[in-house]
Amino acid sequence: MGSGSIRRSGAPALALLALAACKSMPRDLAVTATGSYWMPEPDGHVTIGAGSQPGSATHADLEHDLGIDDDAQWTGRVDASFGKHRFGVEYLPFDLGGSGVTGGFTFQGAAYPAGDAISSDLELTTWVARWDYQLESRKRTEDSLRIGLDAWWWGFDSRVRGIVSGNDEARSFTRLYPGAHVDLRFDLNRGLLLDVAAAVAGTGYHRHLLDLSGALGWRFSDSGHLAAGYRWIEWDFDHGNDHGNFGLLGPFAALTFRF
Repeated sequence: MGSGSIRRSGAPALALLALAACKSMPRDLAVTATGSYWMPEPDGHVTIGAGSQPGSATHADLEHDLGIDDDAQWTGRVDASFGKHRFGVEYLPFDLGGSGVTGGFTFQGAAYPAGDAISSDLELTTWVARWDYQLESRKRTEDSLRIGLDAWWWGFDSRVRGIVSGNDEARSFTRLYPGAHVDLRFDLNRGLLLDVAAAVAGTGYHRHLLDLSGALGWRFSDSGHLAAGYRWIEWDFDHGNDHGNFGLLGPFAALTFRF
């Protein structure tokens, strides 16, 4: 028998195997994909030292010293629900930057004097892995209460250039924070939904992330959901000579499809 005959005879077998796999898929399995367009305003400060050298850094305000501007950010999230369990991952590729005239600060041992023209970049690439369980729901409505666990992997990557001083300093590191979250959904009828979510992750009081959001949505079809709301994420870290307390706050629009 030729190879062509083998391929032709194997095709029906593969089709039957795929059909059997589809039939064996759980009927209550659902996958949702969400894309979000967020317009946050940065606020807060960082203190980035040079290794373990004391006094090698001072507070640098994100807006007034580093010149970080407001900038729209795209985010993405995928969730798979199986019964009352839900597993998901979210990608937050935050990429901020800007320029301005500083009031004076020290970054990684380099002094940027008052009046120095600053150009800065700040990347906060973040991945969130989630699992939660539906504690409460109401039949024939979207009402639900979910609680679960998170793992936040985030990276800090900053570069600061001074035109007058000639300084060009960069610092990067990554951290993994375990956490927990709660999600509430209220069915307001006529396809309107209200979502409220809160998450906290960290390894200590000054080593944490806080994520709060609220959104009003409209389910325009069995598989489509459009929402608009506000989100606030706060970073608070203290790792050796690297300290920071800052946040991103602003409105967002999100589109979700269910498969």
